Amino acid sequence: MKCDNCSSEETYIKEYECDFTIKGKTITVKSKRRFCKNCNSLVYDEELDNITSKLVNEEYNRKYGILPEEITRLRKQYNLSLDQLSKIIGCAKKTLISYEKGTSIPNDTNKIIFKSLLSKPDIIDILLESNKDSYTDKEYNKIKEKILKFISNNNLGILTEHNGYTKQDNKKVLKERIKKYKGENYSEEFTWDKNVGKEIW
Repeated sequence: MKCDNCSSEETYIKEYECDFTIKGKTITVKSKRRFCKNCNSLVYDEELDNITSKLVNEEYNRKYGILPEEITRLRKQYNLSLDQLSKIIGCAKKTLISYEKGTSIPNDTNKIIFKSLLSKPDIIDILLESNKDSYTDKEYNKIKEKILKFISNNNLGILTEHNGYTKQDNKKVLKERIKKYKGENYSEEFTWDKNVGKEIW
Protein backbone atom coordinates (compact mmCIF):
# COMPACT_ATOMS: atom_id res chain seq x y z
CA MET A 1 0.00 0.00 0.00
CA LYS A 2 1.27 3.41 -0.98
CA CYS A 3 0.86 6.80 0.66
CA ASP A 4 -0.87 9.31 -1.61
CA ASN A 5 0.89 12.16 0.14
CA CYS A 6 4.56 11.14 -0.04
CA SER A 7 4.47 7.90 -2.08
CA SER A 8 6.08 5.90 0.73
CA GLU A 9 5.10 2.23 0.99
CA GLU A 10 6.10 2.01 4.66
CA THR A 11 2.88 1.90 6.68
CA TYR A 12 1.55 0.92 10.09
CA ILE A 13 -1.84 0.36 11.73
CA LYS A 14 -3.15 1.99 14.89
CA GLU A 15 -6.41 2.78 16.70
CA TYR A 16 -7.65 6.14 15.48
CA GLU A 17 -10.56 8.30 16.58
CA CYS A 18 -12.15 10.40 13.88
CA ASP A 19 -15.25 12.55 13.31
CA PHE A 20 -17.52 12.00 10.32
CA THR A 21 -20.47 14.15 9.23
CA ILE A 22 -23.55 12.16 8.17
CA LYS A 23 -26.67 14.09 7.14
CA GLY A 24 -25.58 17.05 9.22
CA LYS A 25 -24.80 14.94 12.30
CA THR A 26 -21.30 14.47 13.70
CA ILE A 27 -20.44 10.82 14.30
CA THR A 28 -17.28 9.93 16.22
CA VAL A 29 -15.84 6.43 16.00
CA LYS A 30 -12.59 4.76 16.96
CA SER A 31 -11.25 2.10 14.64
CA LYS A 32 -8.07 0.62 13.22
CA ARG A 33 -6.65 2.71 10.36
CA ARG A 34 -3.51 2.52 8.27
CA PHE A 35 -0.95 5.34 8.36
CA CYS A 36 2.23 6.25 6.52
CA LYS A 37 5.39 5.77 8.59
CA ASN A 38 7.11 8.62 6.78
CA CYS A 39 4.53 11.44 7.01
CA ASN A 40 1.83 9.95 9.28
CA SER A 41 -0.91 10.56 6.71
CA LEU A 42 -3.87 8.22 6.46
CA VAL A 43 -3.33 5.52 3.84
CA TYR A 44 -6.22 3.90 2.01
CA ASP A 45 -6.85 0.33 3.16
CA GLU A 46 -9.99 -1.13 1.62
CA GLU A 47 -10.66 -3.66 4.37
CA LEU A 48 -10.01 -1.33 7.32
CA ASP A 49 -11.79 1.61 5.70
CA ASN A 50 -14.87 -0.51 4.95
CA ILE A 51 -14.98 -1.62 8.59
CA THR A 52 -14.74 2.01 9.68
CA SER A 53 -17.52 3.01 7.28
CA LYS A 54 -19.76 0.30 8.71
CA LEU A 55 -19.04 1.46 12.26
CA VAL A 56 -19.99 5.01 11.29
CA ASN A 57 -23.26 3.80 9.75
CA GLU A 58 -24.06 1.71 12.81
CA GLU A 59 -23.44 4.62 15.17
CA TYR A 60 -25.59 6.95 13.07
CA ASN A 61 -28.40 4.41 12.88
CA ARG A 62 -28.19 3.77 16.62
CA LYS A 63 -28.48 7.48 17.45
CA TYR A 64 -30.66 8.88 14.69
CA GLY A 65 -31.91 6.18 12.34
CA ILE A 66 -33.00 2.57 12.46
CA LEU A 67 -30.76 -0.42 13.18
CA PRO A 68 -30.13 -3.08 10.49
CA GLU A 69 -31.38 -5.85 12.78
CA GLU A 70 -34.66 -3.97 13.26
CA ILE A 71 -35.20 -3.91 9.50
CA THR A 72 -34.40 -7.62 9.20
CA ARG A 73 -36.71 -8.46 12.11
CA LEU A 74 -39.44 -6.33 10.57
CA ARG A 75 -39.21 -8.19 7.25
CA LYS A 76 -39.15 -11.61 8.90
CA GLN A 77 -42.14 -10.90 11.10
CA TYR A 78 -44.20 -10.52 7.92
CA ASN A 79 -42.52 -13.61 6.43
CA LEU A 80 -41.56 -11.58 3.37
CA SER A 81 -38.58 -12.04 1.08
CA LEU A 82 -36.14 -9.23 0.35
CA ASP A 83 -37.69 -8.80 -3.07
CA GLN A 84 -41.23 -8.62 -1.67
CA LEU A 85 -40.51 -6.04 1.04
CA SER A 86 -38.39 -3.90 -1.27
CA LYS A 87 -41.32 -3.63 -3.69
CA ILE A 88 -43.71 -2.72 -0.89
CA ILE A 89 -41.57 0.16 0.38
CA GLY A 90 -40.51 1.17 -3.13
CA CYS A 91 -36.76 0.61 -3.15
CA ALA A 92 -34.40 -1.67 -5.05
CA LYS A 93 -33.69 -5.12 -3.61
CA LYS A 94 -29.96 -4.36 -3.41
CA THR A 95 -30.77 -1.21 -1.43
CA LEU A 96 -32.76 -3.19 1.13
CA ILE A 97 -29.91 -5.71 1.36
CA SER A 98 -27.48 -2.87 2.12
CA TYR A 99 -29.84 -1.59 4.84
CA GLU A 100 -29.99 -5.01 6.47
CA LYS A 101 -26.21 -5.43 6.26
CA GLY A 102 -25.63 -1.96 7.66
CA THR A 103 -23.49 -0.90 4.72
CA SER A 104 -25.78 2.03 3.89
CA ILE A 105 -28.16 4.31 5.76
CA PRO A 106 -31.87 4.41 4.86
CA ASN A 107 -32.91 7.68 3.26
CA ASP A 108 -35.40 9.83 5.16
CA THR A 109 -38.43 8.46 3.30
CA ASN A 110 -37.56 4.82 3.94
CA LYS A 111 -36.61 5.56 7.54
CA ILE A 112 -40.08 7.01 8.13
CA ILE A 113 -41.67 3.94 6.49
CA PHE A 114 -39.65 1.52 8.64
CA LYS A 115 -40.37 3.40 11.85
CA SER A 116 -44.06 3.59 10.96
CA LEU A 117 -44.15 -0.16 10.40
CA LEU A 118 -42.43 -0.76 13.73
CA SER A 119 -45.02 1.29 15.60
CA LYS A 120 -48.07 0.23 13.53
CA PRO A 121 -47.28 -3.11 11.81
CA ASP A 122 -50.69 -3.39 10.15
CA ILE A 123 -50.16 -0.35 7.91
CA ILE A 124 -48.11 -2.59 5.65
CA ASP A 125 -51.44 -3.49 4.05
CA ILE A 126 -51.95 0.17 3.13
CA LEU A 127 -48.46 0.31 1.60
CA LEU A 128 -49.17 -2.82 -0.41
CA GLU A 129 -52.43 -1.42 -1.77
CA SER A 130 -50.86 1.94 -2.65
CA ASN A 131 -48.26 0.19 -4.80
CA LYS A 132 -50.56 -2.50 -6.18
CA ASP A 133 -49.84 -1.70 -9.83
CA SER A 134 -46.21 -2.79 -9.35
CA TYR A 135 -47.15 -6.46 -8.96
CA THR A 136 -48.48 -9.22 -11.12
CA ASP A 137 -51.72 -10.74 -9.82
CA LYS A 138 -49.76 -13.77 -8.63
CA GLU A 139 -47.22 -11.65 -6.73
CA TYR A 140 -49.92 -9.48 -5.19
CA ASN A 141 -52.03 -12.41 -4.02
CA LYS A 142 -49.01 -14.16 -2.49
CA ILE A 143 -47.92 -11.08 -0.53
CA LYS A 144 -51.49 -10.24 0.45
CA GLU A 145 -51.93 -13.74 1.87
CA LYS A 146 -48.80 -13.36 4.02
CA ILE A 147 -49.88 -9.95 5.30
CA LEU A 148 -53.39 -11.09 6.18
CA LYS A 149 -51.95 -14.09 7.97
CA PHE A 150 -49.66 -11.83 9.99
CA ILE A 151 -52.54 -9.48 10.86
CA SER A 152 -54.74 -12.42 11.88
CA ASN A 153 -52.03 -14.13 13.97
CA ASN A 154 -51.30 -10.91 15.84
CA ASN A 155 -54.93 -9.91 16.40
CA LEU A 156 -54.48 -6.78 14.34
CA GLY A 157 -57.00 -5.21 12.06
CA ILE A 158 -56.90 -3.18 8.88
CA LEU A 159 -56.91 0.51 9.80
CA THR A 160 -60.37 2.04 9.81
CA GLU A 161 -61.93 5.21 11.18
CA HIS A 162 -62.72 3.20 14.32
CA ASN A 163 -59.18 2.13 15.21
CA GLY A 164 -56.91 5.05 14.44
CA TYR A 165 -57.28 5.93 10.77
CA THR A 166 -58.52 9.46 10.13
CA LYS A 167 -60.30 10.05 6.86
CA GLN A 168 -58.89 12.89 4.81
CA ASP A 169 -60.82 16.13 5.23
CA ASN A 170 -61.12 17.22 1.60
CA LYS A 171 -62.46 20.64 2.54
CA LYS A 172 -59.49 21.32 4.80
CA VAL A 173 -57.01 20.08 2.20
CA LEU A 174 -58.58 22.28 -0.46
CA LYS A 175 -58.55 25.29 1.83
CA GLU A 176 -54.84 24.86 2.53
CA ARG A 177 -54.07 24.46 -1.17
CA ILE A 178 -56.02 27.62 -2.01
CA LYS A 179 -54.18 29.57 0.69
CA LYS A 180 -50.86 28.35 -0.67
CA TYR A 181 -51.85 29.35 -4.21
CA LYS A 182 -53.44 32.73 -3.43
CA GLY A 183 -51.35 33.70 -0.41
CA GLU A 184 -51.37 33.00 3.31
CA ASN A 185 -53.67 35.99 4.01
CA TYR A 186 -56.40 34.68 1.72
CA SER A 187 -59.49 33.83 3.80
CA GLU A 188 -62.55 34.05 1.54
CA GLU A 189 -65.24 31.64 2.76
CA PHE A 190 -66.44 28.87 0.51
CA THR A 191 -68.77 25.86 0.65
CA TRP A 192 -68.08 22.33 -0.49
CA ASP A 193 -70.34 20.60 -2.99
CA LYS A 194 -69.93 16.89 -2.18
CA ASN A 195 -71.69 15.79 -5.34
CA VAL A 196 -69.31 17.39 -7.79
CA GLY A 197 -66.29 17.55 -5.50
CA LYS A 198 -65.39 21.19 -5.99
CA GLU A 199 -65.69 24.57 -4.25
CA ILE A 200 -68.58 26.92 -4.92
CA TRP A 201 -67.79 30.62 -4.45
